[in-house]
Amino acid sequence: MAFIQLINTPSGSDSAIKDKWYVPQDLLWIGTYLKQHGHEVHILDGQTLSLNEILSQISAPIVGIGFQIYSASQIDKVIGAAKDAGSLVLVGGQAATPLAENLLSGNRDIAAVVCNDGEEALRKLADAFDECRDPFLDAPNVVYRRKGKIIRNQIEKVPLASLPIPDRRLKGIDIEQYIKNFQTTNSFLGFNGMRVTNAHTKKGCPRRCSFCGRLDKIYRSRMPQQAFDEYQYLVRDFGVDYIFDHSDSWAVSASWLEQFRAVYERQGGLKARLSVFADLRDLTPSVIADMRAVGVDTVEVGIESGDEGILRENRKFMASREIIDRVLALTKAGMKVEASYVLGILGETRESVRDTLNLSRKLRERTGRIRNYFNIIFPLPGTLIWERLLLDPEMKEKYGNDYVFDIEQLRKDYLSRHCDLGLNAYDFLMEEREEILIENGLPVMDYAR
Repeated sequence: MAFIQLINTPSGSDSAIKDKWYVPQDLLWIGTYLKQHGHEVHILDGQTLSLNEILSQISAPIVGIGFQIYSASQIDKVIGAAKDAGSLVLVGGQAATPLAENLLSGNRDIAAVVCNDGEEALRKLADAFDECRDPFLDAPNVVYRRKGKIIRNQIEKVPLASLPIPDRRLKGIDIEQYIKNFQTTNSFLGFNGMRVTNAHTKKGCPRRCSFCGRLDKIYRSRMPQQAFDEYQYLVRDFGVDYIFDHSDSWAVSASWLEQFRAVYERQGGLKARLSVFADLRDLTPSVIADMRAVGVDTVEVGIESGDEGILRENRKFMASREIIDRVLALTKAGMKVEASYVLGILGETRESVRDTLNLSRKLRERTGRIRNYFNIIFPLPGTLIWERLLLDPEMKEKYGNDYVFDIEQLRKDYLSRHCDLGLNAYDFLMEEREEILIENGLPVMDYAR
């Protein structure tokens, strides 16, 4: 039995999310799968632990380190501590997959990078480590060095239906702390006294907008019964009464939703309401009716821009009239809408920014049941925007071989090349964003997930 520590690296940026209530689903999925196969797992979550607390607890023979762009400035410290402890150091996560070779070239203490799904990769690595075999030969989704060369093993998708319900009692996870954190930092949302947590029952989206950093480009889901069982587990074992399912696109499959509704009604429903991510293009009248029937209270949608030309340029093909109609249909069905907008996507102008802000105002005035959020674009590695940026030789030289970036400068470099917002583009967007957030009664923080 191998002992494995999975680390959610703390953010080193003030612009990262400040409400630390997200139970790290990616690590839970992997950790639960490893535990099911006989390995011991300990999660160190940088949302609830300081960097020094994490560094002082690293002790496992195998350490898997989650890498997101906001944690880039901290990751070398975690890698170094794991190497000093004699651990086999693995790196995975959203930013690791597109930057695998950069990580291996830039830090010799990293033994391998795990790309895409990590469950089978970590299981096979742990099994081989236990048996004193080469841990990388048979592990899928692994990128590693061998005789001075970078080797990429075959990519395999794990069937989500084969995975157990993520165990919220894994060592290192105190769900009560996350529930408390939600109440502490989200009082403006109106959930006072409620027991709120998150879940993730699907992966991927069949569409690829220019700014989307999802690793999964195809849609996969757990079975409707499995999703219901996970929600029920949260209600029964932890007294949860509100669940945010932040799957990439919860309502993309109308047939899945029909089956989920049948399970929901057959088993007497849930004593919990749901908030889900959905694409407005998927929300037909029948889908909306099914969502309402299974306790969906709030739908989080990405509207992104109020300029149809900008939407088309960024592969978000939707007309303004259609956006308004779908949002109105949701609110008329009794659901609240949380709409997100991205300022600074490809081709943005000051006029298109005004169109976006005006659309958000129009929706708020017409529905009374919408909350608008605004973010400034960040060109995440792996997105089409990132690929477009690196076509510039200067940007390729500056960012193409690294994995630690100055986030503010990267944004400025992107905006100056791919938007028409003037010399002070970043400052302009920051000012517009702050003003509209205050107008919407929201704290000025980064809402990017």
